[in-house]
Parts: sequence; structure tokens; C-alpha cells
Amino acid sequence: MILDEGNADFIFGLTGNAVLSRRAEGWMKNARGHLALHQSMHVQKYGPVVQSMRLFGEFEYAAKSWSQAHRVVLKAEVLAGSNGAPNKDNERFVVTTLRSPTPNSLYQQDYCGRGQAENGIKQVKCDLKSDRTSASTFIANFGRLLLTAAAYVLHQQLRQLGLQGTRLASAQPQDGHPLAVQNCRAGQTIQGSRAAPPACGLPGQINTGTGLSTTLPGWQETRHASLSMT
Repeated sequence: MILDEGNADFIFGLTGNAVLSRRAEGWMKNARGHLALHQSMHVQKYGPVVQSMRLFGEFEYAAKSWSQAHRVVLKAEVLAGSNGAPNKDNERFVVTTLRSPTPNSLYQQDYCGRGQAENGIKQVKCDLKSDRTSASTFIANFGRLLLTAAAYVLHQQLRQLGLQGTRLASAQPQDGHPLAVQNCRAGQTIQGSRAAPPACGLPGQINTGTGLSTTLPGWQETRHASLSMT
């Protein structure tokens, strides 16, 4: 009905199948070749370690139950194996009615932006326990929710205003993995949490070439490469 009226657009993840995998094979083959080349160059000391190679493409696709074909954006990614393990394919598909964004932009900014919003909700609900509203009165539960919201705002402001340029700028308010970082200027200890990687891609990632991502201890410092092909 939404498509017939033409008054809305959509973008959502599409489960892979044999047909989609066949359509994506050309991009996957290129990604495997690019990663193998970077790995060979690293062995010969001509380049840095590259932990993944990511290409983007698009094509038209219609499932049997669809009334029309839609634009499908592909993330053709190959992850480097570790400790002798082989490289691993990691293909992802997104179906959308949007035509303007490039495959790279649509996947990493539009589609993954939704995932980042979900991460924010998860921080409030799961990490800061906003759903703990088991008190017997409305006022008590309302007060708990206000304190949770205040803690979230404080955490975000601390990251954005006080920790920019440090490894805690991407720390998450998770329980169970505290990390104490000495603030040399103030002579205080800030209790943070181990940084978690973004839902999709890396903040410093660029369309071509490599970008360095620095993370906290417990997350390996890696280099990723990203290309966009149509």
C-alpha cells in the first residue's frame, strides 16, 4: 500500500539467498583479490596489516512475492583470518526505494545510522537500566527514569566535551568492564568502560584507501580498507 501511494521510502536489511549471492559474487571475488594483495604486500613489508576489505555495489532485484524490483545495495566484505584461519566472506544486503545516495553512503550513513540509534537506546535501557521501574509509586519510577536520563546526558557530554581525542571518546556505559584512566591534569580517576566498535564500519573510515582506528585495550588496533564500486 505504501508503494502504491508513493508517499514513503524504506530501507532495511535483506536476508541473503542463493540468487543474491550469485549476483554479489563478482564484488566478493574482487574483495578477496584486494585483501589477498594487501596481505601479500604486508608479508613483503610493503604495506600495513589490513584486517578487512570492503566493496560496495548495487543491482535491481525482485523476490517472487514482490510486485516490482527494488534497488539492492551490497556490502561485499572479506575479513582476514587470524592464527592461520582462512579469510571469511561477510556479504550484506540492503533493499531500498532511495535512489540518490551512493551505495557506500546509503549503507554506511543511512542504514548504519539506524543501527547507531539502536545502540543509543540499548545504552539507556540495558547499560543504564532505564527499565528498572519496579517501585510501587509513579513518582518513584519517574524519578528513577529522570536519573537514568541525566546519567546518559552526563556520559555523552563527558565523551564529547571532555574526552575528545582520547581513547575513551568512544567508551560505552557498560557494566562489567570498567576501565580506570588517570586524568593527569585534575589528578582524578575517571571510571569509564571498554570501548565498543560501531555497528557498521569505523568512524575514521574513508571511501578509498585505509583508515586507522584506535581502540581501547581489549580491542585490537586494526586497519580497514573500503572501496565503492557500481
